[in-house]
Amino acid sequence: SWEDFYEYCKKIDKRFYFRYYVYKDLRDRGCPVRTGFKFGCDFRVYNKGVKPLKRGPKQAHEHTRWIVFSVPDGFTFSFPELSRAVRLAHNIRANMLWAVVRKDNSVFYSSVTFFKP
Repeated sequence: SWEDFYEYCKKIDKRFYFRYYVYKDLRDRGCPVRTGFKFGCDFRVYNKGVKPLKRGPKQAHEHTRWIVFSVPDGFTFSFPELSRAVRLAHNIRANMLWAVVRKDNSVFYSSVTFFKP
C-alpha cells in the first residue's frame, strides 16, 4: 500500500519526508522536476513547459532554472553550507531555493543569490 511504501522510504532516507513534500508541491505547481543528486542538491527544477530530458543542444530557457534544497521548519545551517549552495547555483546559472517544509506540510521557498559588489 502507499502508506507502507511511504513508511519504508522514511526508514531508508531520514530526509524523505521533506523531499517528498517539496517534490509534491513543485509537481502540483506544474514544474518539471528532476533529481539534483549529481549537483549536490535535492532537485533541479525547470520552467513550466520545458522538457528536461531533451537530447542535443538546449536553448537558454531549457536549462535548469532552480536548484532546490529541502529542509524542515527550524533548520539551521552554517555559513559555509550556505556559501556552497549559492556558489553551486551560480556556477550552473541557476537560482538556489531553500524549500522549507512547515509543520502543516506546506512549503515555503526562500531564494539566496550570489552577489559580487
